[in-house]
Amino acid sequence: MRTGDGGPASHDLLDQVEQLVPNVPAEVRGSYVEADFVGAYLADLALLVDGRAIAAAHPRVVVDPMYGSGTDRLAEVLRGLGCVVTQIHGDRSEDFGGIHPEPANPWTDDCEQTVVSTGSELGVLLDGDGDRAALIDETGHILSPHELAPLILGYLVEGRGKRGRVVTTLSCSASIVRQAERLGCEYVSVPVGFTRIYREMLEGDVLLGAEEYGGLSIPAHLKERDGLLVCLLAVELVARAHKPLSTLVEEMRSQIGRMCYTRRDVRMDSAATQAFRMILPGFNPESVAGRTPVEVSHADGLKLQFEDDSWVLMRPSRTDSVVRVYAEAPTEEERDALLEATCTIVRGGA
Repeated sequence: MRTGDGGPASHDLLDQVEQLVPNVPAEVRGSYVEADFVGAYLADLALLVDGRAIAAAHPRVVVDPMYGSGTDRLAEVLRGLGCVVTQIHGDRSEDFGGIHPEPANPWTDDCEQTVVSTGSELGVLLDGDGDRAALIDETGHILSPHELAPLILGYLVEGRGKRGRVVTTLSCSASIVRQAERLGCEYVSVPVGFTRIYREMLEGDVLLGAEEYGGLSIPAHLKERDGLLVCLLAVELVARAHKPLSTLVEEMRSQIGRMCYTRRDVRMDSAATQAFRMILPGFNPESVAGRTPVEVSHADGLKLQFEDDSWVLMRPSRTDSVVRVYAEAPTEEERDALLEATCTIVRGGA
């Protein structure tokens, strides 16, 4: 349930709504009014981007809504802006055509191949409910969420002249922090959960909110993640830059450096998970993979920062018998060493 600003409803409001719903369905339907919110929303989206620049570039775009709620919606807006659009996975399918509607490997293979086969400038994907997006460059390579967020942030500031705070969850990439610092944006990190990002938005002056899985929110539009707007901004960026998306990503890496990110779920029985959760508040390893932390946070599990922006995070799930372990470092070898050492710590601590 969402409120008027697009953000999540409070527990108090949810309780009030639930109290108005009868336990037994009424035999007679009450009065109601039909309204077209989708049409107004799509029309507004088209006004939020530079239609002239996009029309002049006439880019070829592959759209993959992954059989979800964005089917035909994003393609319709892009065609109206002058793009040559190829939509895939747009049929009605109750089981999402046998794929998982998540814009991440391996479910992006069809979009990657279609971008290359059609000679398109880029591919854009939406998850099942359209709040998360992913991009495919002209070579068929998918951008990770940790490349997408700093890319969009850089465009908002340098391409559109916007300013404001950047809010992310603790499990997001250091690349976003580096980009925010390079651009002179204040940076705030909060525990995992979009509700916490939303609370920061209510304080004002937030330019971008980002989650680890690619959910981005631009509160000047809505205080909620909107994959369609992110895709439109990416198309506008490519159209205005007159450069391939892969080149834009390489230019960004040259400015903020390269970071390698991963996550692994360490599954344990419920007793072991609870035991680890209990010791975590007072748990401070002196070193991980031979490296000494320079900063420690217990805000959401245990996060250890190292000198070169490398970090690890141990975070017990609130609902499952699993500890989520995150690691990031400048190289795959350093990242994997941190990941393995942290997983060993989790199993030993339990």
